[in-house]
Amino acid sequence: MTARTLPKVLCVDDEPALLRSLRWLLRGEFEVTIASDPAQALAILGADRFDVIISDQRMPGMTGTEFLQHAKVTAPHAMRLLLTGYADFGAVVSALNDGDVFRYISKPWDNAKLIRAVQEAARLARMSRMRWSDFQDTHAPEDADEPPEELLLVEPDPALR
Repeated sequence: MTARTLPKVLCVDDEPALLRSLRWLLRGEFEVTIASDPAQALAILGADRFDVIISDQRMPGMTGTEFLQHAKVTAPHAMRLLLTGYADFGAVVSALNDGDVFRYISKPWDNAKLIRAVQEAARLARMSRMRWSDFQDTHAPEDADEPPEELLLVEPDPALR
């Protein structure tokens, strides 16, 4: 029996105090990695698999919306959450649409609500990844001459065994 691994969360923000707060809040229930800028976060995403990505909106060099668009390509199965301390409705709509953001969370956040959002995001990411891996296992290789013979039972019938 293998031990269940904690969901992996990547937190991206240019404010060290905020990153410490997120790490402290999510510790124990999640494996938390932090990055202080989007470029560093993209390098981390390329080297490891995460269930959830939490990004601040306002960062130097790249907005959270832009970062999450890149993250969507690099880590398509990770759920993305956007933190922002300002009320720019256009940026939020752009993040939700272009970055395929799961949740928008305003600063300061409610700890219990943030934890629930990360729990739900991690659960959905793992479910999505499981469904995708199931599909990949049944996909025939492109170089196969003939498709493999397989039997799919929708309702198990003892007479067919």
